[in-house]
Amino acid sequence: MEPVVDTPAGVVRGRVGADGIARFLGIPYARAGRFEPPGPAVPWVGERDATTPGPQAPQRPGMLDQVIGTAAWPMHEDCLVLNVHTPACDGARRPVVVWIHGGAFTNGCGSAPWFDGAAFSRNGDVVVVSVHYRLGLLGFFHLADLGGERYAASGNLGLLDQIAALRWIRAAIAGFGGDPDNVTAFGESAGGASVLSLLAAPAADGLIHRAVAQSPSFGQLRSRDRGDETARLALKRLGVGVDELHRLHDLPLEALLDATVALWSGAGFDAFGTTVDDHVLSDDPTVVLARGRAGHVPLLVGANRDEMHLFFMLQADLVSMDRDGLLRRAGELLGAAAATVVERYEAARPGATPVQLASWIAGDHTFRLPGLRLADARHALGHASWVYLLTWPTPAFGGIFGACHGLDLPFVFHNLDQPGVALFTGDGPERAGLADDMHSAWLRFARTGDPGWSPYDPVRRPTMVFDAPSGEHDDPDGAVRRAWEGVA
Repeated sequence: MEPVVDTPAGVVRGRVGADGIARFLGIPYARAGRFEPPGPAVPWVGERDATTPGPQAPQRPGMLDQVIGTAAWPMHEDCLVLNVHTPACDGARRPVVVWIHGGAFTNGCGSAPWFDGAAFSRNGDVVVVSVHYRLGLLGFFHLADLGGERYAASGNLGLLDQIAALRWIRAAIAGFGGDPDNVTAFGESAGGASVLSLLAAPAADGLIHRAVAQSPSFGQLRSRDRGDETARLALKRLGVGVDELHRLHDLPLEALLDATVALWSGAGFDAFGTTVDDHVLSDDPTVVLARGRAGHVPLLVGANRDEMHLFFMLQADLVSMDRDGLLRRAGELLGAAAATVVERYEAARPGATPVQLASWIAGDHTFRLPGLRLADARHALGHASWVYLLTWPTPAFGGIFGACHGLDLPFVFHNLDQPGVALFTGDGPERAGLADDMHSAWLRFARTGDPGWSPYDPVRRPTMVFDAPSGEHDDPDGAVRRAWEGVA
């Protein structure tokens, strides 16, 4: 019998798979006009079929989208839908885990096969929700200081979409067998940065009870000035004057997507991201959280050892980098501190090539180090955090990517058999144990608020190192971490 559940906008009909897990796909949780905050979904009459995914947010698919297989999926501006995986719609009040996909705030899709939540539901008796939200200029176009009140939240519309989804969960998830008072938000890369931004946003208060930030892209958390700068660049690219923002509402979607790609390519890593706007976010989320906000929410935060290898090792000009090039590259990130950090990395990892060192420095600067500093700040205030580091290197592509960005995804979801995964991870037998380790830790955290190793403290620095085998270690790769002492 096909399961049927009543939601705030109407009744949805899902389907139970051969694995016994009920799937409800493409459920509208909100609706929004272009550059407008989300409002309630348009109600429907009768039962709505919820057995196929809804449209993904408009985007120009990237490399990972090609590997995952979502590049050709339908796209539409009316993309505010979510998916639910549940063991049963029986009122059992199971823990709820909410997945927020990454993709640099310009790409990605919560319905990708790699993010199928069935393993979580089957192995941990939890309800899984995956969310679609607006991306690029449609989701993070900071016009508040140029267009006034009408655009007050335009730099954080994608974040408001996520909050609307969390509110939908609060209102509706009990009908799917979930507990609205036990919600874990987890995300990777831009999704991890979104989770931190949600913790910092007053509008999300009470909607998240545990949080997981996987390789959060701290460098994409934009200041207000940076939001203004990139907005002006976007308007110039679109040929729209500051005094004619009304034209944005009628521009062809293709023009907005072209401008998104151009801005991402030309303006840098923080061209898109959540933005300080005094409307949704009052300050940089890491600053707010370091001061104690959301301290009652247990936080699991971590990174992959070789985050940037996925991007650096495919660029011929970077692979051929010499030491002078390494110093120049480090200088762009670190200014006067570059030489000191490079020398410390050379001492900590003798024999490494300049491109490897450049990749490690960029990855640690953007992903790992800010997470450790946030855990330090939370500990000083008596707030619990847990830290992990993925060091297992993928053997795929001759091993050039190491433990790269995004490698954690199929292991956390325990979806090793999904299309494209073996291309990314290889197909060796050690994968199963790593998936068991990561998947079970995330499940335990969602159920209990403790992933199964010691909470972080700045003396021991206990860290779960996910590898083959995995284990808890004090201050792993400490020589590299110490390379940043005294560096802002």
